[in-house]
Amino acid sequence: MGWGIGKDAREKQLIGCHVPKRQIVTAGKQSATSTKKTAKEIIQSATACMTSNNGKAKSTKETLDLNTFSSTFPCTDHTAVVDAAAAFRRVAFNNCSALRAATAVLRAANISRPTSISVLFDLSAATAYPPQRAELHRQRYAGKELAYDDAVAIFAKLRCEKKDLPNYEITRPLLFRTDLNWNAMFMDKQLKRFVFKIFAVALKHAAVQMFAGKEIENVASVHVWSQTMEHTCIQNDSIHKGHSETSFATFGEGDLRCFSNAVQILLEKKPVVMHSIDTDFLLMIMCAAPWLPPIPTYMITLSDTVYDGNKIMARFAGKSDTDKINTAFWAMAFGTDYSNPLTNNGYFNKDLKELMFAEKHCRRPITILNETEACFDLKKALFVLKELKCSLGKKVPKDSLKTTLLKMLFCLQYYGLMFVDAAGTLFPNTPVLDPKLQTCTFQYRPSITAILNTDQ
Repeated sequence: MGWGIGKDAREKQLIGCHVPKRQIVTAGKQSATSTKKTAKEIIQSATACMTSNNGKAKSTKETLDLNTFSSTFPCTDHTAVVDAAAAFRRVAFNNCSALRAATAVLRAANISRPTSISVLFDLSAATAYPPQRAELHRQRYAGKELAYDDAVAIFAKLRCEKKDLPNYEITRPLLFRTDLNWNAMFMDKQLKRFVFKIFAVALKHAAVQMFAGKEIENVASVHVWSQTMEHTCIQNDSIHKGHSETSFATFGEGDLRCFSNAVQILLEKKPVVMHSIDTDFLLMIMCAAPWLPPIPTYMITLSDTVYDGNKIMARFAGKSDTDKINTAFWAMAFGTDYSNPLTNNGYFNKDLKELMFAEKHCRRPITILNETEACFDLKKALFVLKELKCSLGKKVPKDSLKTTLLKMLFCLQYYGLMFVDAAGTLFPNTPVLDPKLQTCTFQYRPSITAILNTDQ
């Protein structure tokens, strides 16, 4: 679901935070009559001119020209960070080989001419996820199961049983197969992991092939972070494998791994272009704003729209860390993957949108206590909402107002990486209020050294 605010309302809220489409993805030579292409069309064009089954590139007339770009994207050395799950779901249509999909993902990431590309998958270990993730899956996939006939067909093509998947060898011929139903395989948890295992291998082959064909000459290295924390770095035609010891790779969810990877790079004063379709990334930069020092260029590419992360922070941040953290908290009011929207409790979007702006904050529910801690006050949050129109009618909300507000607080900490510490904590604790004061103290400033994986 991502950020629960509707697209039209979201675009109005983020007015002035976009990178103009005209300057983003025009392919080929620019002229007064040149056809302008969106990022979505670029990806569709890229998948249309992938390598054929014999592994050879198609003719140059069919190859997408991505050499001419406006300087809107960072003109200095920068990294493209790719949300693997989102990227492959966009391009892995039926009758498409894994290698073809992987090449499309890398071509789309190369649109800004980065010097490095990092592609990160979700971790398969359930212990790396907060308990809220299991509940999300129960809701998201309720009643959605892989049909028996589809399952039989898939395992017949693979010539194995489900129990054999963990040890199934990913060979090069498998990467060229076009008879696997990716969409059906995504519907089964174990098959989905297997598919991403295939795609991770396909990325490595695609990178080597694209380096050999000088298709990504501007890229110095391609990094693939798999579901098992294996890190593979491809430089030209050489491949280096190893296991990650960096903090960002230990988180379970791909979104969080991507964002924390981006933060690592930004803290090193290098620009980043993020690639995903998940609007959670818009929330993440707002949630990290209270503790982030000044950062270089950070762009968030979502489908056919590109946002400037610095402008998002400037639009909503306010003048103090207290403004920033309260703005981020109220941004959760529209709902996220782990919290229901306050509209379920009878409030109206038009009123909730006003709470995101610092000048509209009356009594702030979150107070900064010191350099590392903040305090959430339920009574103050209820006081703010008391001033808003509320009409439930006969509707019975799924969660009580108190529960919804506490879930919003959890998401604030989770998306903002506020829980990161030297102990390697993977997610924040579920907020618990003091029974008498109705307050909750939490860490709002993460350990920068832990994010950067440097000595304390």
